[in-house]
Amino acid sequence: MKNIDKYFTTDLVNEGVYYQDTIQVFAPIIPGINKSREMNKKGDLLIDLSIGFRINTIAKLNFIINNATNAEIYRRPTDLLAPRRYSVKLNLTI
Repeated sequence: MKNIDKYFTTDLVNEGVYYQDTIQVFAPIIPGINKSREMNKKGDLLIDLSIGFRINTIAKLNFIINNATNAEIYRRPTDLLAPRRYSVKLNLTI
């Protein structure tokens, strides 16, 4: 993730905050964002596969595999993409 809102990288969001003066403890809102960004500096490889067959002049059948490598990929902080997904699509042109 190259661009990220500064709010997501603050201590309050990632680590939680402890104030010694007032003895207040705030739990992390979304823990692990900074750690995840450090571990995935090289980026992710996402492979989608698709094959289609024309049945006749009005029908086409597609078989699609999304995230063929079944990798855990974050589109944005805390938004984990779905695991490998298979789908069959029928297009009819009238």
